[in-house]
Amino acid sequence: MSNYSANILRPLNTSVSQSPVSQIFLQWQGLVWLAGNFTDSVYGFAAQRSHYELKYLPISKISLVSPMYWAMLSLVSVATFLAFEYLCRNTRKMRRPLDVRPALTALSALVVPTTSRWTSAFITLARRATNSHDPSIFIPLSLLHSSVKSGRIELRNSKRVLSSLLCDELNIEGWRIRLKVEGVWQRRLRWTSLTSRVSSWKYEPDEVTFWTSTMEGLLAITSPEARTSLLSFPSTESFQEHAIPVLALDAIPDSYLPSFIRDLQNRSEKLFVLTCVTRSMTEPLQDTASILTSIPFLFPRYSATRPTGNKFANRSSQTFASNTSIYGVVKILTSMQSPFVVECMRNVSGVYANALQGYVERLETDSELRTDCVKACGISGWREEKFWSTWEAALFTSGMLSRWVLLVSKR
Repeated sequence: MSNYSANILRPLNTSVSQSPVSQIFLQWQGLVWLAGNFTDSVYGFAAQRSHYELKYLPISKISLVSPMYWAMLSLVSVATFLAFEYLCRNTRKMRRPLDVRPALTALSALVVPTTSRWTSAFITLARRATNSHDPSIFIPLSLLHSSVKSGRIELRNSKRVLSSLLCDELNIEGWRIRLKVEGVWQRRLRWTSLTSRVSSWKYEPDEVTFWTSTMEGLLAITSPEARTSLLSFPSTESFQEHAIPVLALDAIPDSYLPSFIRDLQNRSEKLFVLTCVTRSMTEPLQDTASILTSIPFLFPRYSATRPTGNKFANRSSQTFASNTSIYGVVKILTSMQSPFVVECMRNVSGVYANALQGYVERLETDSELRTDCVKACGISGWREEKFWSTWEAALFTSGMLSRWVLLVSKR
């Protein structure tokens, strides 16, 4: 038995490299040897116990192989076959490496690395999507934000692709690319909402969002198209040369909006231009769409030349004006003791989205604006400002947010 053991173990202990098939054969040979030793031990024990009975049995009834031997041999054969199949399957997997290139190609329609290689985080996302049966690539929002802010990746075709991503409708070459909103964003939005409600800030027209402009200069900060749209409002010809109060309701939380409008109705001016942002539908703060439409306003923003022109546009409370629908805003304006008359109302979302895109382009191409932004926010803040401005433009392009301009008067 010792010679046989040595002959079996000798190829297993060799240090010469073997092919995968040779390694599998050697492992299978070792399993057979171990099973044979175990079977021989059991057979020897059974033979010793039955020596007395076999001694007195007729020679014709003596069987050289017991039934236990065949049972054990069958069991070992099945185990050997399963082990061999398992080893062969693992070998086939090792020979066929996972191809993540199709998933990375789909990702490149949204983002591209700033170096010659993808980061390990996005390779992991591609590998996970390739291994799953569902052809979906989930991008954590925190990963997307941090990667853009640090300069590891950049957005690509953001005007067309990002809108589809926010609407959960982005399909590229059979892959569905989706955003994964982590709980940290929900907690941050909930905390911002809570602090705005208990804030001691006094929201008054003179303190928050009041400035004046002639009709010719009105909305020039947005675009010439928006100015032309406003000039076409009825009943504005007599105000062409007068200063008109312009108020942005973006920085007014919902709970303060009625009192703000009440103070506005008590002013001496007879004509106002109001601009506000609303959501396409009212959703709770825990809803994913609500989080996506609020995220751009949760961060301090560089607002020196932003299209809003409002010095308080970077206040975190800006996001809560959009919880009220445009019909709710009109209802508040036309109620109370001195109701306003809404002369005209226009949806300027497309114009505003184009203005935001132009602002992002100027951040990249205008050296003076880029330098000022970098000095104020740093290079990472400059990247973040571009990212959130592009995000905001995509929200207006997709219809998830709407910007309205209202001309109201008092009789």
